Amino acid sequence: MNNRNSLIALFLTLIISSLLRVFLACKPQDQPHPTNPSVTLQLLADGVTDQAKPLQWAIDSCGATGGGTLILPAGKYLISPIILRSRVTLQLNLGPRCWPAPTLLTTPVNSPT
Repeated sequence: MNNRNSLIALFLTLIISSLLRVFLACKPQDQPHPTNPSVTLQLLADGVTDQAKPLQWAIDSCGATGGGTLILPAGKYLISPIILRSRVTLQLNLGPRCWPAPTLLTTPVNSPT
């Protein structure tokens, strides 16, 4: 049980640090000369844990602050459907492998309203 708590704490630390970097790196669009910041995400790349929620949060946060590039490094990612936003680029570096989450087989995907 102690190992499980340590793993959960590590996972939460990685997610929070990644999301903070996205939030701090993305600049508001109303600046005179907005930059196109890029942030390397640090998602859990175990191929087992669905990373759609932290990835979607990063996409939404970056889009809300004017856009930028989110970089997904090498790893094995399990990702259920996500929705990309305007002015947000999701860059897959050499090596990431993404699989659809098993819920795709049983859960219908609803389009945004």
